Parts: sequence; structure tokens; C-alpha cells
Amino acid sequence: IIKEAEQFWTEGLKGVVLDAVERQLSPVIQSSTASQVVLAAYQLGYVYFEQRYRTSPLEIFVDCGIVSQEEMQNPQVQFILIAMVDAHLNGCDPNPRALIQAVRSLILPDEKMALDVSGEPKAYFCFATLVAVLKDLG
Repeated sequence: IIKEAEQFWTEGLKGVVLDAVERQLSPVIQSSTASQVVLAAYQLGYVYFEQRYRTSPLEIFVDCGIVSQEEMQNPQVQFILIAMVDAHLNGCDPNPRALIQAVRSLILPDEKMALDVSGEPKAYFCFATLVAVLKDLG
């Protein structure tokens, strides 16, 4: 009985947690973290590109809530974000579209994946999404 109860709760809890994660990572659910971050990227990327992001493109990740200003000081975080932006520039000058695509690829699981130091695809789960999932779970 203990094994059956443990299996029931493990499988049931796993489904509940995965559903909460999926809700927050869905770009089509209006209140999801993913949709809010992507919407912010579109709004900020075009409006503030010339004023702010042309010279400091990584700031869009802070402004969208993907990383904090403190986290941005970490060289590994900077490396990952620079690699994401560079991957979307395709040899061109910085532009709003490339910055928005870099944000999307970090947030949305079905987008082109970010690369880690070894060049392997890597998905990221931003802190705002984790907080939203925990709130969703109660």
C-alpha cells in the first residue's frame, strides 16, 4: 500500500508541477510569465533601442526581468547573453529584432535554444518564471 500511495502522489504531483510550468512558459496564455516577458521585449526593444540598447544591448535582459542588475555583473551570465545576441545578429549591427529574438530564445522552450559554453543547446528558466510557478502551485 505504501508503494502504491507513493507512486500515486509522485505521479500526481509531477503532473501538477508540469502543468504549472507549462502554463508559465506558454506564450499564448496572456498572464503567463513568458508572454509578459516577450511582450515587454517587443515594447522595450523598439521604443528604447536607439536610446539604450544600441550601446548596451544586454540591458534588455534586465529590463525584461530575465536577470537582475546584480546577476548581470556575473561574467558567465554576460557570456551567455552576449552569445545569444550574437547568434541572432548574424553578422549585422545590433537591431531591435535581434534583441527581441534573443529574449524569446531564452524564455520560450520551442524557440531556437541558447548555447552553453560547450556550444550545446541549453534551455533557461528565469527566476520570474520560477516564482510564478511556485505561486501557481500555492
